[in-house]
Amino acid sequence: MSGELNNITLLEEKVRKVTDLIQSLQKERSTLAQRLQKVEAEKDALQKHQQVSVAREEENRRLRQQLEKLEVERQDLRSRVQRMLDLVSGIDH
Repeated sequence: MSGELNNITLLEEKVRKVTDLIQSLQKERSTLAQRLQKVEAEKDALQKHQQVSVAREEENRRLRQQLEKLEVERQDLRSRVQRMLDLVSGIDH
């Protein structure tokens, strides 16, 4: 009888430990789920930031090309104006 009581006590202790372990794992799962949500939110924010950066990069590239074209046009206009001034200067003399 004492042996059976000991076995029951050991079994109850094992059940308590398993129950504690299950509760601990449930808390851990909940904590990990919250951390996962935060990480996913951070990932989404980073992806949006990256998309904005790519869009800005594209806009910068487009603006650089436009600036280069304007610089070429400005140089062309300077050359034309200089030729006109040279012609006018030749007419005056």
